[in-house]
Amino acid sequence: MLLSTAEARLGYFTLRALWVETGLRFGFNTLPEIKSKDEYEILTADGRLKFWRDGMESVFQMADDSGGRDTDGLWTSHPTLRLLKILYCTPSSLGEKNILHTQKSRDTLQSLLSARIQDLELRQYPTMQSLIDRCHDSCSGLSSLVLECTGLPINTTNYAHQPAHRAALHFGVTHGIANALRMAIVTASTIVTSNASITSAAGSYNTVNTNSAGRIVLPQDLCDKYSLSRPRYVLSALAIGDEDCKRKLKLVVKDMVGIARKEMALGKQQMDVMGKLSANDDKKRLAKEVFLPVIASTTFLDRLEQSDYDLTDRGLRNASPVERLVCSLTMMRAWVGMSI
Repeated sequence: MLLSTAEARLGYFTLRALWVETGLRFGFNTLPEIKSKDEYEILTADGRLKFWRDGMESVFQMADDSGGRDTDGLWTSHPTLRLLKILYCTPSSLGEKNILHTQKSRDTLQSLLSARIQDLELRQYPTMQSLIDRCHDSCSGLSSLVLECTGLPINTTNYAHQPAHRAALHFGVTHGIANALRMAIVTASTIVTSNASITSAAGSYNTVNTNSAGRIVLPQDLCDKYSLSRPRYVLSALAIGDEDCKRKLKLVVKDMVGIARKEMALGKQQMDVMGKLSANDDKKRLAKEVFLPVIASTTFLDRLEQSDYDLTDRGLRNASPVERLVCSLTMMRAWVGMSI
């Protein structure tokens, strides 16, 4: 609600809804209104990917071919696709073209979709760089598309506006790493307090059922750096109280937090560059508004650092009312002062 324009608010809620929905493992089971779900293997990554791609294509074809009069396309079968149709068909008062009508923005939307679906099946990032690349496609793509809704198109030729999209690349990494660690906390803290439910009767070290226990997705190169077992075995080690494993896990998490903070700083530098190049204060303000949610990520990283990077700390699973208030006040202060 801190976004200044109607296009930006519509874009954020639509694209954020798409980002969330495409990351739900069993989301379609709760939406019986989907008329065509039997035509897709929605419990598989390929089936979900096909549904969303076909759905988005039906939005584009409906608007381009029929002028918005098609009322029986696949886009009608899911509320998020209907929102996307509204966004796609709404003329932008901030730019020369409608939102999402360039090939670059469509490619970004497809990359975001692929990244979100692939994350559902992922068990291991081979390197930290591969995690960063995935963040670029997913979280950074989301920010770039919302920027387009504010009148800063992804393929902008305006030199003064390009730093905003470079900032989105960096802020997206901070957002993505924070999300990965936040989800890992739920798994790791549960494993430690209920180890009996995830180990075999024989007490085997490597027989965790990862489908029921969840995942801790860590880059393999960082695990190798600290001689940490593969993440599939980390859960078993934590379950039996392996303190050496816990210590090494903290070191991996510390490195990931450090990278997230570095990317945050690089994003701020790009916003400073935009501030110096752009004479349009409205554009600068709109761009900064898009990045306000990244403050929530840094608040989480602060809490994780205060807990000594311990993913098994159950206190990190939920933010207290005081912590939520602090985060909200920080965002409001940044919005008023327009500094990220």
